[in-house]
Order: sequence, then C-alpha cells, then structure tokens
Amino acid sequence: MKTLVLALTLPIASVCACGGAPPPETPKPAPVAAPEPADAEETQKPEPKAGETPAPAESEPSAEAKPELKGRNITYRMTPSGLVIEVEGVEFVPKAEPVKSPAGGYDVALSVKATSRDGSMHRLLSPENGPLMVFSRIERGGKATDNPDERKGDGEEFISPGDSITIERKIPAKLTAGSTITLQVGLWGLGLDAADRKPIKKLFWLKMAGSNKKPTPVITAPE
Repeated sequence: MKTLVLALTLPIASVCACGGAPPPETPKPAPVAAPEPADAEETQKPEPKAGETPAPAESEPSAEAKPELKGRNITYRMTPSGLVIEVEGVEFVPKAEPVKSPAGGYDVALSVKATSRDGSMHRLLSPENGPLMVFSRIERGGKATDNPDERKGDGEEFISPGDSITIERKIPAKLTAGSTITLQVGLWGLGLDAADRKPIKKLFWLKMAGSNKKPTPVITAPE
C-alpha cells in the first residue's frame, strides 16, 4: 500500500499596525519527502496459514554459473551396406578389411570415406599417422594388451563442399585363432577452422576375432 504524506501550508492573515511596517513573511515549511513505496511483491505476499510450510525464497542465479557444455551432434544409421555416421555436416562411412601380416596372422586395414554434406569446407587434424585416432586392445592367450594411440605432428586435411576424401590406416594385430582385437576409433580433430576443430574420441568401434579362416571385422556405433 502506498502512503502519501502531504505538506500543508496554512495561510497566515497579515496584520497591519497603524503607522508601522508590515511584519515579515512567515517562511513556508520545507516539503517532506514521501517514503519510497514498498516492493509490490513483498507487500502482497500472503502470510502462511497455520500448519502450512512457507514456500522457500527463489535463489538468484550465481554470477559464476557456467553454461552447460554440450557434446557434438553425432547421428548413426545402420544401412544395408554398413554403418553411416553424420557429425555436424560431415558424413563418415567406415569400412575394414583383414589383411595378412608379414609376421603371421591378420592385421586390420581401416578405410573411412568422409563427405561434406552441408555446403561447408571442413578441416581434419592429420598428424603423422593420419586423421584417425585409434586405441586397440588385443586379447591373446587369456591376456589383454592395450595400445593407446600417439599423436605426432599437426598436419591438416580438407573436405571441400560436396566433396569426399578417403582416410586409411593399417592397425597391426597378428590375429590368429583364439585371439581378438577391439578398436575404438575417433578423430584427432574436426571443425570448420583451426579454432573450431575439436577431437572426437569415439566415432565407431570395431571388433575382429581370429580363426582358422579369414576373420570378419564388425563395425558398430560406440556403446
């Protein structure tokens, strides 16, 4: 409720003394400032009823609060010809073939076709072994051996609008009967420019089991 205080000035009748000067004017009182109106929300808050728990006050957002970080938008589609991956305007189609190792058994030959579908040019960070980041785990004789990838160099490959490039990499495995290899394949960096370029650690997975025959690699989306 707004409270107003009015400053009233009462007129004073002037009195004249015969043969004398008129008395000095009485100074008017200074106006009194009205108090600031109370906040409407505070004045209109109802008192909690008996037995009722008052609602908690709304907390102000922290000035240091940071926006939620979002990951890349990755879409997976399984087609009759295999897995198709879409990442921010780029389509990736991974393939794999077993190839005989000079040391015996089979290695894995990866091939990924990358196509720009959004009319933009995209950049891939391409170190010494190419744009693919590959972590491998080989299980043999009841033991597992992990082989993390290592980046050497800072080269680049470009995917022009509407164009395609093929990325290839051979992973040593020497698979024989009773052994398996699991690959976690990603990208060292993908973006529209160097500042936008970020790594993708899990683009797809591959698993291949050795046998007495030529093994068959299986490519799937990350779990």
